[in-house]
Amino acid sequence: MYYCSDCRMEFEFAKVYFEPTPKGSEKLLLCPYCSGMNYSEKRGNYCSYCGRPTGVSVRRYCSESCRKLGEKMFEREKEQEEIRKNSPLYRAVNEVDTYNKYHDCKLSYGQYYALKGAGMI
Repeated sequence: MYYCSDCRMEFEFAKVYFEPTPKGSEKLLLCPYCSGMNYSEKRGNYCSYCGRPTGVSVRRYCSESCRKLGEKMFEREKEQEEIRKNSPLYRAVNEVDTYNKYHDCKLSYGQYYALKGAGMI
């Protein structure tokens, strides 16, 4: 949603206008009501679970059921992230990334472990 400061109207889509220039044309997005360019995106609050607008309130969820479902979902995501971080593959890739950043190089996973296995790292 957009809000035009010139005519004080709200709109979803800007009017597209192609202005001719010596090198072709320039695309301009204008207010559909007054053709002004003095508009900005109107940000609102949305439910963290289902995405419904909650208006200007500071609530994170639109209803109690969304709150319960949202908290369950975020808890599952947190558990999955912990499982991911504790996996051997994640730790190995993180080790290679850390080595590459510290030594300013771009070794691949295979190159790093080949050099490490040969005792060169």
